[in-house]
Formats: sequence, structure tokens, C-alpha cells
Amino acid sequence: MADVSDWLDGSRFRLNPGKTEVMWLGSKFCVDRITVRDISVLSVSIRVSDSARILGVVVDSRLSMADHVSSLCRSVLLPASTTLLRPVVRSITEDAAKIVVQAFISSRLDYCNSLLCGIAGNLCCRNFSRCRICQSRKAHKSAD
Repeated sequence: MADVSDWLDGSRFRLNPGKTEVMWLGSKFCVDRITVRDISVLSVSIRVSDSARILGVVVDSRLSMADHVSSLCRSVLLPASTTLLRPVVRSITEDAAKIVVQAFISSRLDYCNSLLCGIAGNLCCRNFSRCRICQSRKAHKSAD
């Protein structure tokens, strides 16, 4: 990590150990066999985590994307997102409101959805189903 820090310093960047995350990637069997739970980075101890948020995508240690789908469903179903849309939806026609709500939901679901492609069969179907259910629930709740 010292070499990375030196390289960043030479490029006029700075490594922030407070925002640095460490995560082991691999199968559940391999990751469970690793006993290191803390790593020292520039004299700061960093705890190894099971998942990390990178540009809005939650990556878990098994690359299953299950944590990302859970986070996505939570963000779509949050009451706060409905609260933001409520003043707009009340001031337009019902058909226009449905389009606005659908666009809001679709933009959340579409962001980085290509990362879900190629995930092992059963897991991919389960994640896709969860996304579809979240989309349907939100559309029905917001249209009311």
C-alpha cells in the first residue's frame, strides 16, 4: 500500500485510509478460510468487510450481487422516494403520473444493471425476480 500511496502522491493525489475498504473476493469456501480480519494501511487499521459500495453498486465478497439487489430494492421501496414524487404526481394527470413513477423506478433499476448479466443461473433468476417485484410494488403504491 505504501507503493500505491507513493504513486498517488507523485500524481498529486492522496490516499485516504479513512475511506479505504478491504474485501476478500472468492468463493464462500475460500473466503471463510482466510483468517486475516484487520489490515494496516499507512498506520491505520482497516477492518476487512464483506461488501463495499463502489460508484453506487454494492459488491459482495462472493460477487453474487445479492447485496446490490437488496440495496436496490430498499432504495426503490423507501417511503422517502414516494415523498419526493408525491407533489409532482398530484399536480399532473393520472397517465402522466404513471409515466413519471415508472421513469423514476426504471432509472434506479437500470443503473449498472449490466453487472447482473452472467451471474450463475439460479441466482440471476432470483435477483431478477426480486427487481421485478420491487418495480411492481412501487408502481402500485405510487399510482394510488
